[in-house]
Amino acid sequence: MGLLLILVSLATIFVNCKKDEAEWKNGVTATVGSNSFSSTSITSNDQIYWLTITAVSGDQSINIMLPTDATPGQYNIPSAGDYSVFYAKGGVNYISSGGTFNLKTFDVSSKTIEGTFECNMVCSTNTSLKLNLTSGSLKYKY
Repeated sequence: MGLLLILVSLATIFVNCKKDEAEWKNGVTATVGSNSFSSTSITSNDQIYWLTITAVSGDQSINIMLPTDATPGQYNIPSAGDYSVFYAKGGVNYISSGGTFNLKTFDVSSKTIEGTFECNMVCSTNTSLKLNLTSGSLKYKY
Protein backbone atom coordinates (compact mmCIF):
# COMPACT_ATOMS: atom_id res chain seq x y z
CA MET A 1 0.00 0.00 0.00
CA GLY A 2 2.86 2.37 0.84
CA LEU A 3 4.56 1.70 -2.50
CA LEU A 4 1.31 2.37 -4.36
CA LEU A 5 0.88 5.70 -2.55
CA ILE A 6 4.46 6.72 -3.48
CA LEU A 7 3.92 5.79 -7.14
CA VAL A 8 0.66 7.73 -7.33
CA SER A 9 2.33 10.76 -5.70
CA LEU A 10 5.24 10.66 -8.15
CA ALA A 11 2.89 10.33 -11.12
CA THR A 12 0.88 13.34 -9.90
CA ILE A 13 4.03 15.44 -9.51
CA PHE A 14 5.24 14.43 -12.99
CA VAL A 15 1.91 15.27 -14.63
CA ASN A 16 1.71 18.63 -12.82
CA CYS A 17 5.26 19.54 -13.88
CA LYS A 18 4.47 18.73 -17.51
CA LYS A 19 1.27 20.78 -17.28
CA ASP A 20 3.22 23.82 -15.99
CA GLU A 21 5.72 23.53 -18.84
CA ALA A 22 2.93 23.26 -21.41
CA GLU A 23 1.19 26.38 -20.07
CA TRP A 24 4.33 28.54 -20.36
CA LYS A 25 4.03 30.59 -23.55
CA ASN A 26 6.67 33.09 -24.60
CA GLY A 27 5.29 36.46 -25.55
CA VAL A 28 4.93 40.19 -25.14
CA THR A 29 1.54 41.88 -25.25
CA ALA A 30 0.62 45.53 -24.77
CA THR A 31 -1.69 48.30 -25.83
CA VAL A 32 0.26 51.00 -27.65
CA GLY A 33 -1.85 54.10 -28.17
CA SER A 34 -5.13 52.57 -29.31
CA ASN A 35 -3.52 49.52 -30.97
CA SER A 36 -3.06 46.04 -29.54
CA PHE A 37 0.38 44.44 -29.75
CA SER A 38 0.87 40.68 -29.47
CA SER A 39 4.28 39.30 -30.40
CA THR A 40 4.59 36.70 -33.14
CA SER A 41 8.30 36.19 -32.45
CA ILE A 42 10.56 36.97 -29.52
CA THR A 43 14.35 36.84 -29.16
CA SER A 44 16.93 38.01 -26.66
CA ASN A 45 20.50 39.22 -26.53
CA ASP A 46 22.21 38.43 -23.24
CA GLN A 47 25.26 40.66 -22.88
CA ILE A 48 27.53 41.10 -19.87
CA TYR A 49 25.40 43.72 -18.11
CA TRP A 50 22.14 43.89 -20.10
CA LEU A 51 19.46 41.55 -21.32
CA THR A 52 17.62 42.92 -24.34
CA ILE A 53 14.38 41.23 -25.33
CA THR A 54 12.98 41.96 -28.78
CA ALA A 55 9.34 41.14 -29.55
CA VAL A 56 8.03 41.53 -33.10
CA SER A 57 4.53 41.67 -34.58
CA GLY A 58 4.31 42.62 -38.26
CA ASP A 59 5.91 46.05 -38.71
CA GLN A 60 5.93 46.70 -34.94
CA SER A 61 8.51 45.81 -32.32
CA ILE A 62 8.94 46.28 -28.60
CA ASN A 63 12.44 46.09 -27.10
CA ILE A 64 12.85 45.72 -23.35
CA MET A 65 16.23 46.27 -21.70
CA LEU A 66 17.02 45.29 -18.13
CA PRO A 67 20.14 44.48 -16.11
CA THR A 68 21.34 40.86 -16.15
CA ASP A 69 21.50 40.95 -12.32
CA ALA A 70 17.88 42.11 -11.94
CA THR A 71 15.78 40.80 -9.07
CA PRO A 72 11.98 40.65 -8.74
CA GLY A 73 10.43 43.95 -7.72
CA GLN A 74 8.91 47.15 -9.05
CA TYR A 75 11.18 49.57 -10.91
CA ASN A 76 10.83 52.99 -12.48
CA ILE A 77 11.33 53.27 -16.21
CA PRO A 78 13.10 56.61 -16.61
CA SER A 79 13.84 58.24 -19.96
CA ALA A 80 17.24 56.51 -19.79
CA GLY A 81 18.32 53.98 -17.20
CA ASP A 82 18.57 50.38 -16.10
CA TYR A 83 15.05 49.54 -17.29
CA SER A 84 14.11 50.84 -20.75
CA VAL A 85 11.41 50.17 -23.31
CA PHE A 86 11.59 50.98 -27.02
CA TYR A 87 8.77 50.76 -29.56
CA ALA A 88 8.94 50.96 -33.35
CA LYS A 89 6.22 50.93 -35.99
CA GLY A 90 6.70 51.52 -39.69
CA GLY A 91 10.15 53.05 -39.25
CA VAL A 92 9.11 55.48 -36.48
CA ASN A 93 11.00 54.85 -33.22
CA TYR A 94 9.80 55.69 -29.72
CA ILE A 95 11.67 55.59 -26.41
CA SER A 96 10.30 55.32 -22.89
CA SER A 97 10.00 58.61 -21.03
CA GLY A 98 8.72 57.39 -17.68
CA GLY A 99 6.73 54.47 -16.33
CA THR A 100 6.96 51.32 -14.22
CA PHE A 101 8.23 47.79 -14.68
CA ASN A 102 6.99 45.10 -12.28
CA LEU A 103 9.43 42.19 -12.50
CA LYS A 104 7.62 39.13 -11.15
CA THR A 105 10.20 36.46 -12.07
CA PHE A 106 13.83 36.72 -13.14
CA ASP A 107 15.52 33.35 -12.76
CA VAL A 108 18.98 33.09 -14.32
CA SER A 109 19.31 29.35 -13.68
CA SER A 110 16.04 28.44 -15.45
CA LYS A 111 16.41 31.44 -17.83
CA THR A 112 12.84 32.64 -17.25
CA ILE A 113 11.54 36.17 -16.98
CA GLU A 114 8.03 37.41 -16.35
CA GLY A 115 6.66 40.85 -15.61
CA THR A 116 4.33 43.69 -16.47
CA PHE A 117 5.12 47.21 -17.62
CA GLU A 118 3.60 50.48 -18.74
CA CYS A 119 5.20 53.70 -19.83
CA ASN A 120 4.93 56.93 -21.73
CA MET A 121 6.70 56.89 -25.09
CA VAL A 122 8.14 59.78 -27.08
CA CYS A 123 9.30 59.71 -30.71
CA SER A 124 13.09 59.73 -30.96
CA THR A 125 13.13 62.22 -33.86
CA ASN A 126 10.03 64.34 -33.15
CA THR A 127 9.33 64.82 -29.44
CA SER A 128 5.83 66.17 -30.17
CA LEU A 129 4.79 62.59 -31.13
CA LYS A 130 3.86 60.69 -27.98
CA LEU A 131 2.23 57.35 -27.18
CA ASN A 132 1.10 55.59 -24.03
CA LEU A 133 2.06 51.94 -23.68
CA THR A 134 -0.32 50.24 -21.22
CA SER A 135 -1.09 46.71 -20.06
CA GLY A 136 2.37 45.50 -21.08
CA SER A 137 3.08 41.87 -20.25
CA LEU A 138 6.28 39.88 -20.74
CA LYS A 139 6.71 36.13 -20.35
CA TYR A 140 9.88 34.65 -21.80
CA LYS A 141 12.14 31.64 -21.43
CA TYR A 142 15.48 32.54 -23.01
